[in-house]
Amino acid sequence: NRPIPSSQMPRVVSTGSSLLLDSKFAGDEPFMLAKNLEGVSVIVDKDRVKGARFAIGQLQAETLILDDGMQNFNLAHSIDVVLVDSRSPFGTGALLPRGTLREPPKNLRRASFIRITKCDGISNAELIERIRKYNKTADIIECAHGPKYLENLFTREQMPLEFLQDKWVGAISA
Repeated sequence: NRPIPSSQMPRVVSTGSSLLLDSKFAGDEPFMLAKNLEGVSVIVDKDRVKGARFAIGQLQAETLILDDGMQNFNLAHSIDVVLVDSRSPFGTGALLPRGTLREPPKNLRRASFIRITKCDGISNAELIERIRKYNKTADIIECAHGPKYLENLFTREQMPLEFLQDKWVGAISA
């Protein structure tokens, strides 16, 4: 293991005990993960192998969880978890950049576990049947998402969801 020059070091968002970067420098998703996963180190690096080596060597990581890691063949995989959006399971059917898929559906065969996300009580039997054409053995679980509380981004004060009851709410996105 040779040392990584500081100019090429991954961005360490959190060491698991200290939050080091905000969303401006870490990115929205890494910052959210670091903020919500107490005791978990979060790093950002386009070079997944270099980032993995850093996490293991410098942060003593024993387990690595990569976003979109299934496509990275330069790292050994022991478990692949795939999330399938119940509302748009196979996107446009075309791969990036023409479509929204990172891999063709046939590559679900490599998944150890499949989670169907955004389930709202409607049957996913047809989708599960389609997934089973590609992967006969993976554990499939249907997942629902929902907010737990509201949080003031400036003060970190948490309020119950009922705080919004009988209020007019506007949402703005850029």
